[in-house]
Amino acid sequence: MLLITQEAENARNRATGLAEAQQVEAGAEAERIRTIESAKAEAEQARMTIYRDLPPGVMLGLAARELAGKLDTIEHLNITPDLLATVLGEFRNAQPAPTAQTALPR
Repeated sequence: MLLITQEAENARNRATGLAEAQQVEAGAEAERIRTIESAKAEAEQARMTIYRDLPPGVMLGLAARELAGKLDTIEHLNITPDLLATVLGEFRNAQPAPTAQTALPR
């Protein structure tokens, strides 16, 4: 009878130990995820700080470059006349005025 009691006690101890180990492992995994997500959020905040002060023309150029990098995966793209006019207007407004040094010969 003592042997059966001891075996039951050992089984409970193993189950308790396993549950505690799994809890520690789950807590560590949750902390790793929080750390990774925090780092991603900080990186995104830094990127937004950089972009905040860029002129609209530069932002449009960056967006165009990003779009060009994804052209092979885009199956359909609809560009309305209003959107095209707005984008072209932004590019035109973003062009620096010619100076004496950069003026084109006539």
